[in-house]
Amino acid sequence: MDIQFSPFNTFIQKNTTARTRDKYADSRIVKIDVQDCYIKARVRGTSTYSIEIYYDKFQVFDAHCTCPYDNGGYCKHIVNVLVNADRHLRSLDTQSFLFPEETTTELNITKKDKTFTLANSDILTTPQLSSNTFPKSRRYNAVRMNLHAAQYNINELNGKIIAYQGYQVQNLNISIVQQDNDLLLTCDCSNDSNRICEHLDFAVSEIKREKLLQLPFNVSERHKILANKAKEDGWSEIKDYDTFFKIYMEGKKIHIAPRINVLSYNQFLTSRFKERIFPGINLPTETKEEFQEFIIIERQPYQDYFKFSLAQSKVTKNGTMKAPVTFNNSLQTRVKRAQSNEEIAFYSSLMMGNSEDKRSLGIDYYKDIIKNPLGLEFFLLLPARYSDKINLKHLHSYRLQQSPISIKISVKEDGDYYRIECHIEVERKMIAYHEVELFDYIFTYKETLYCLNKESERNVLRFFEENGSHVFIQKHQLESFQSEFLGPLENIVTVSYSFIKPASKTMIKQNGFDQINKQLIYLSELNDFILITPAVAYGDTEIPLLSKRTLYIKQADGTCYDAERDNLLEQKALDSIQAQHKSFSDVPQTEFYYLHKREFLDSGWFIDAFEAWRQAGFTILGFNKLRNNVYNQHKITVKNSLKSGIDWFDIETDISFGDQQVTLRQLQKSVLNKSRYIELSDGTQGILPQTWIEKFERYFRAGEIKEGSIRVHKSNFQLIDELFENEILTQDVQLELSQYRKKLAEFHSIQQVKVPIKLKAKLRDYQKEGLNWLNFLSEFNFGGCLADDMGLGKTIQIITYILSQHEKGNMAPNLVVLPTSLLFNWQKEIEKFAPHLKYVTLYGSGRNTAQLDVNKYHLVLTTYGTLLSDISFLKEQFFNIIVLDESQAIKNPESKRYKAVKLLNGRQRLVLTGTPVENNTFDLFAQLSFAMPGLLGTSKRFTTDYSTPIDKFQDSERAKELQQKIYPFVLRRTKKQVATELPPKTEIIHYCEMGDDQKRIYDAYKLEFQKYLTGLNEEDIQSSSLHILQGITKLRQICNSPSLLSDEEYYGEDSAKIKELIHQIKALKDAHKILVFSQFVEMLDLIKKQLEQADIGYTYLTGKTKNREHEVEQFQEDESVRVFLISLKAGGTGLNLTQAEYVFLVDPWWNPAVENQAIDRAYRIGQQHKVIAIRLITPDSIEEKIMELQQRKRQLADELIHTDNSILKSLKKNDLINLL
Repeated sequence: MDIQFSPFNTFIQKNTTARTRDKYADSRIVKIDVQDCYIKARVRGTSTYSIEIYYDKFQVFDAHCTCPYDNGGYCKHIVNVLVNADRHLRSLDTQSFLFPEETTTELNITKKDKTFTLANSDILTTPQLSSNTFPKSRRYNAVRMNLHAAQYNINELNGKIIAYQGYQVQNLNISIVQQDNDLLLTCDCSNDSNRICEHLDFAVSEIKREKLLQLPFNVSERHKILANKAKEDGWSEIKDYDTFFKIYMEGKKIHIAPRINVLSYNQFLTSRFKERIFPGINLPTETKEEFQEFIIIERQPYQDYFKFSLAQSKVTKNGTMKAPVTFNNSLQTRVKRAQSNEEIAFYSSLMMGNSEDKRSLGIDYYKDIIKNPLGLEFFLLLPARYSDKINLKHLHSYRLQQSPISIKISVKEDGDYYRIECHIEVERKMIAYHEVELFDYIFTYKETLYCLNKESERNVLRFFEENGSHVFIQKHQLESFQSEFLGPLENIVTVSYSFIKPASKTMIKQNGFDQINKQLIYLSELNDFILITPAVAYGDTEIPLLSKRTLYIKQADGTCYDAERDNLLEQKALDSIQAQHKSFSDVPQTEFYYLHKREFLDSGWFIDAFEAWRQAGFTILGFNKLRNNVYNQHKITVKNSLKSGIDWFDIETDISFGDQQVTLRQLQKSVLNKSRYIELSDGTQGILPQTWIEKFERYFRAGEIKEGSIRVHKSNFQLIDELFENEILTQDVQLELSQYRKKLAEFHSIQQVKVPIKLKAKLRDYQKEGLNWLNFLSEFNFGGCLADDMGLGKTIQIITYILSQHEKGNMAPNLVVLPTSLLFNWQKEIEKFAPHLKYVTLYGSGRNTAQLDVNKYHLVLTTYGTLLSDISFLKEQFFNIIVLDESQAIKNPESKRYKAVKLLNGRQRLVLTGTPVENNTFDLFAQLSFAMPGLLGTSKRFTTDYSTPIDKFQDSERAKELQQKIYPFVLRRTKKQVATELPPKTEIIHYCEMGDDQKRIYDAYKLEFQKYLTGLNEEDIQSSSLHILQGITKLRQICNSPSLLSDEEYYGEDSAKIKELIHQIKALKDAHKILVFSQFVEMLDLIKKQLEQADIGYTYLTGKTKNREHEVEQFQEDESVRVFLISLKAGGTGLNLTQAEYVFLVDPWWNPAVENQAIDRAYRIGQQHKVIAIRLITPDSIEEKIMELQQRKRQLADELIHTDNSILKSLKKNDLINLL
C-alpha cells in the first residue's frame, strides 16, 4: 500500500488496525468523486456502502462509512477509498487542484458586536471572502455546511446554517443585508476575531452560486418570478408583488406564498374544489362480474397443521370459477361487520392462522372454522405449485363434516396376544385409523374434513400414528396394561373387549346395574382451583360421568361381562351440572370441571349451584374438606308468618342454613354491619344472598325485635303489603291491609267531615281537607304531622279538629305545647274562633299546677320550658290529643324537651311545623317518632338507613322509600299549592312576647311615663308634646329591642321580635322572597346583623340609600337575595317589589293606611303570587294598644298621618294613659 499524499497516509496509519490495512482490497469501489477537500464514494462489500471524507492539505478531518464495522478504528472501505483517491491525485497538479493560490482582495471591513460591515460592497459583485475569513488556514469546505432555511425580505436574507465538523453539530443564525452601498453580515457563532467567520463566507458563496438565493437582492428577477406565480394561481391586478407575496426557504426548497391566505383561483384548482364540495350523485352501477368466496386449505411444509385462508375468484356466467384467485386480507373489517358470534369467531380464527406464531393455535381455532357459519366451500391446495399465483387446477374440493365423532379402542384375542386397534366412528360408520390422515386436530377421510372434540383424542390418535394402527401385548400383560393404560383411557374414549360378552338382563338386574341409584359430586382442590367431579353409581360401581368407561360385571368364577350405561339419564344429569356455569358447556378433557377458588367460594357461587344440584338428585361430598373453607354449604331458608296486634304487626321468622338455626339478633348484626356472612353455631359461616340482605334491611328499618319477632307499627302496613305474599297472611290480616289500602288509595277519597257548628270562622277548602285528614288519622289512632306553610292556618285547623272531637262525644282534655312566643297567638285564636272552649294556660311563676284539675278544661296550653318543670304532673294525665306546635323545638332526640314530651300520655299525637326539615333529614326523626312511635325505628337505625344515605350520598332510592313510609302521616301544603283558595292579600297578627329582661326594662319605663302623664292636665298635653312623643317612642323601641334606646346605659340586644323574625325567615327563604319593614333604622341594622350571621342574602334601603334602583333591581332579579330590609318612611311608597310573597311589619304604625302602603310594595300589578302580611306585635304593650286604637279610629283610615306629632292632635289624656 503505497500512499504519497501525506494527510491520507497519516490518517490510515494512526486510525486503522493492521488487519484492516491488509484486507482493504476485499471490497470494490463502484463510484468515487474526488473534489477540493471532499471525497464521496460507493463501495460494494457484503452490501453497498456510502463513504464521505473531508480533508485539507494538512489532515483528514472526518471520514464516515455506512457499513456496520465496529471493531476499532476506521473500516477497510474507507482505507480502500483513500488509496484510490491518492492514485487520482497523483495524476493532477495536487497543489493547484486542492489549494489554488488565493487572490488577496483587501476589503474595507469594520466590525461592531457580531455584525461585519463591508463598505462599498454589493452582494452580487463582491469578491471571494476567503482571504478575510477565520481561521485562514482552513477553508469552509473542511467543515460541512448546509443552508437549510431562510426568510427573504427586500435586500435582506435571514438564514439558518447547520455546520458539521467531525462529530460536532452547530445550528447557527446568519443575516445578510444590502444597506445602500454597504453589505452587512451577521452570524451568532463564537467568532471573536475581526475576520469574517467561515459560516458567512459559505453563505455569501451560496448566494453568489444559487440564483434563487439572490432574489432578495435582485429586484427584476424577483418580480419576474412573482409575476409568473401570480399568473399560475389566478391572481391578477397585484399592485406590489413584495407586499402581496412572501418568499422563504425550508429544507433547501424555495417557497412562494401570499402573505395572507388568498385562495388560488386557476381553472385546475377551481375544478378540484368543485369536485370536493359538490361531488355529485354516485348512482349504483351494475356489476357485470360476480365473485365467489371460499376457503383454501394449505398443508404447511414440514408442519402437522392446516392453514385456512379466505380467498375469492371471479365466476363465469355458467357459475364456474375462473382465474385469478386472490386472498382476502380485510379480515379485521369483516370482524367488525360480523352478524353473529359464530362469524366473529370464524374470521378471528382465520386471522390467527395468518399470524407468525402458530404455537398459539388450539382446538378452538379449528372448531370455529369448521363450523363454517357462512356456508363457504373448502378447497385443498395441492402441493404442486411453482409460482405465487394459484392455479384453479391445484384446488381440490373438500367436504366438511360436523357430525359427532367417537374414538373406539377394541381389544381382541389374537393367538398368544391381545391385539389393540383404533377406529374412528363417524356417522355410525367405523373407520380404521390407518385410513385417515391426521393434521393436528383435523383428520381427512375420503376428501372430507373432520375436527376432533378435544386434545386428549388427538393424543390417542398420535399414539397409534407413532406405534402403528394396531399394537399387540402379551396376554399375561393385559391386567397390568388395562390398569395402567386402558382403564384411564376409558375416561377419554370407548374401550371394548371382544372376548367379554354382554351381560344378560337378569344378570344386570341382579347386580343393580339396571338403574342409576346414586348421583354424586366430589369436590377436591388442585392449587388455587376447585375440581368438580360428577359421578353416578350403578349398584356398587361408581363411574365418572365425564368418562366413557364400560360397566363390567365380574362373576364369582372370574368371568367378566359388560353392561350398557344409561346414556339418556347420564346426559340429563350432566345438563344439570353444566347449567350452573357458562364454562361448563364445553365438555372438558378430564373427568372434572374446575373453577378458581375466588369464584367458587368467595363469590358465593356454590350456594345456588348446590341448591340446583341437590334438587336434581346429587349428593355433594368433600365441601368441608376444602382448605381454608369456613362457609356453610346450604342456602338460607326463611319461613315467615304474620300476626296482628293492637297497633302493630309481629313478623315471626324461622331462618336456617341446613340444620343450623339463626336468631334475628344474629341476622340483624350481619345486616347492620353490611356483611354477607353470618356466624353459625357449628363454626361455619352462612352466606346471605343480596336479595335477602336488602329485604331484611327493610324489615329491620320498619320495626324492632321483640321477643323473637320483628314488631312493626301498623302505620307501616305498606311495607307488609309489599314484602309479603297473600298466601302466608291470615284472612284477618289480609282484610285489615285491604282496609288500609282502600282508605289510602287516594287522599281525596278520605271521608269528609262536617265543619263543627260552633266554629266562628269559614274554612277554606284546603283547611277542610286538613280536618278530614286529621279525622282519618283519628280513626286508626295514628298520629301525624301538619306541615303547612306559615300563614295557611295550622292553628285554626287544630281548633276545628278539637271541636269536631267534641261533636263526636270525645270531651277528654287536649294539650298544646308551644314556644312562649306563640302563647298569645293561641289564646287570641281560641277566643276569636271558639270562644266557648274552656282553656287554661300553664305558664309563669304564679301557676298552681299541682292543684289543677285538667278534666275541667277542654284545652291546656303550656310552653316547652314550663313542660320541663311540670312533667311529673303532666305525665300522669291522659289527654285526647297532644299537639306540639313549632315541633322542630324537639328535633334533637337527646334533648330534655324530647325526652319530656315522650313521657306524655294521650290517644293521639300531632306535631305542627312549617319547616319539618330545617337542616337535614334527621330533623324528621324526633318529630315523627313522637307522633308515630315505631314508624322510623331507633335514631341510630334512622341515621344509618335514611339520614346518612340521603344527606351525604344523595341516595334517591332511600329518599323515595322514606317518602313512601311517611306519606300518609305528613300533610304539607305550600302557599303556591293552595294559591287559588287564598285571597290576594292575607294579613296575620303574630304576637311576640318579651323575655324577662326585655319585660323588666319595659315595665320600668312604662311606670316612669305613667307618672309623668298623670301629672299633666289637658292643657299641658299640647305644650308637652315633645316629651310625650319621646316617651311613646322609647316604649315602642323597647318592644323592638332595648338596645334601640339612646340612653348611655347598655340594656343588651334581647329581642323577642328578632328571634321570631329570623326563625320565620329561615323557614320561608328557600321558597319565598320576603320584605321586612320597620320605622326604626336601628332595628333594621340589628336584623341585618342577624341575617349576616345566618348567611342569608339581603338588600337594604333607608333614607340614606343613594342608589334605590340598584337595591330594588338586585332584590327582584338576584335569586341569592331573599330578604329586603326597608325603612317604613323611605320605602313605604314608590317601590315595585312584586317578587316578594311575604311582608313582615316589625312595628305597628299609627295609621293602618301607611302600613297598607308598605304591604302594597309587594301586592300590586304584576304580582304573580298571593301576598301574606305578618304584623309582629308585642302583647301587653303599647303596640297592642296602638292596634286597638287603630280599630277605634278606623274612620281616620283615609287620612295620611305622616308624623308621630300628628297623632297627638286626635288623642286626649285618657287616650294616652290607655296606650300604656
